[in-house]
Amino acid sequence: MKNLLLIFLCAAGSCFAVESSVSVSSAAVGNESGKIVAINNFAVDKYMGKWFEIARLPVYFEKRCVAPVTTEYVHKGDEVQITNTCATISGDTYTRDGVAYLSENNLNGSGKLIVTSFPTWLRWTHLGRSDYWVIYADASYTMVASPDTKYLWIYSREETPALEDIQRLISIAEQQGFDTAKLIFNYPSYYAK
Repeated sequence: MKNLLLIFLCAAGSCFAVESSVSVSSAAVGNESGKIVAINNFAVDKYMGKWFEIARLPVYFEKRCVAPVTTEYVHKGDEVQITNTCATISGDTYTRDGVAYLSENNLNGSGKLIVTSFPTWLRWTHLGRSDYWVIYADASYTMVASPDTKYLWIYSREETPALEDIQRLISIAEQQGFDTAKLIFNYPSYYAK
């Protein structure tokens, strides 16, 4: 039945994919095993507010995005409301809303989140929910990723952070098995090697 509903919704032009990011605050440790590791000191309230997307691995729902690309988090009960916004090449603004569902594990520090960007009226079905893990976080930076290393986002509180800091985050992502050669930078001339 779920498959029939999904097929119907996609055929009706309402098929959406799960979107990025959510939360943290403190710090994550590097990993030498090449396996993705979520942080274990997730502090949801310290992570709320506006973040600038500095880089990401290619993802179809951001194909038309150009800088500035921002994500804003608002903690409401057992959820984090996510608003992703970007400029487009045509000069329009593109916005995509999502939600991260918080569990007892998240409130106890786990950076492993369940996120969806399906429309509100469809979220009750649990379709389109995906795992997104916070793999690094401090007061100025965070990295959010899918555990299969397909998706990765690097965020900063500042629109143009220090190059050395971004290089350090890229190194952490490489240690966790991400193909950082495929990163798309929102400010390419700023980060050109």
